Amino acid sequence: LLLDRLNAGPVICAEGYLFELERRGYLQAGPFVPEVVLEHPEAVTELHEEFVRAGSDVVEAFTYYAHREKLRVIGRENDLEEMNRTALRIAKDVADRHDCLMAGNICNTNAWEADDAGKQKAVRAMFEEQIGWAVEEGADFLIAETLDWAGEAEAALEIMKDSTVGAYGAIALVLSLGLRWALIAALLPVAPGAVVAAACLSRAGMPVLMYALPHARDFGLSHGVGRPTARACAIGLALGLVLAFLTAGHETVTGALLGALALAWLARQARKRIGGQTGDILGASQQLGEIAILLALAAHL
Repeated sequence: LLLDRLNAGPVICAEGYLFELERRGYLQAGPFVPEVVLEHPEAVTELHEEFVRAGSDVVEAFTYYAHREKLRVIGRENDLEEMNRTALRIAKDVADRHDCLMAGNICNTNAWEADDAGKQKAVRAMFEEQIGWAVEEGADFLIAETLDWAGEAEAALEIMKDSTVGAYGAIALVLSLGLRWALIAALLPVAPGAVVAAACLSRAGMPVLMYALPHARDFGLSHGVGRPTARACAIGLALGLVLAFLTAGHETVTGALLGALALAWLARQARKRIGGQTGDILGASQQLGEIAILLALAAHL
């Protein structure tokens, strides 16, 4: 879409949301984190509208400084995804109403260091999650700005050009939700206990994964929660097995085995690809485990 419009003539992209919203009293100078996206979304919408009326052909999502490092500093890391997706949806709504393009945005992280591979990995992870959300929310193109280091800019460009970022995640989410609900719909009328058993077993495996794998990052929700003890894992696993057996009987054994295989596969992939577990990995383990267990239990029908 961007290339088509460029071929037809100049494309104007107006920005400056951060300082303008600070001037209007919606944003705190210093941290400059776009909390206004959640606290006063109508102010962000209005500014987008004003920029379009002034001649902008692009509505750029206000996700500047809405990355994990900045939100961690102000204690709002748990709002990271909601803040990004809300900003993207606000921009998309205005862009669609005015036949404009919508751009996703990433910026400098203040965390990149040229001689620190660990921090470079963390920055890449921050870019990947923001770009992934932008792709999933329908951004027409992506903008990276005010990057301080050449290496940081190169990493941002590499990730923005990677067509697998976001796209595979969106496809997997749709397919997993569809399969999960199809299995629940098939089991619920004839074996409701199997649905309960799958929920119990899939969640019982999460503490095991937390215990078995190190944290992939030194920030994030999973890191903040910490790692359970072996005793806590054993108690959680035992409770899950007992509850599953009480609701589904001996068929629980097959489900537990298939769920364990799915968990072991995911753990291996997580360790190989990112070096450990994150909150997203833990969430994926529950979904993958539940689907595997439901499939095993459905096979007994």
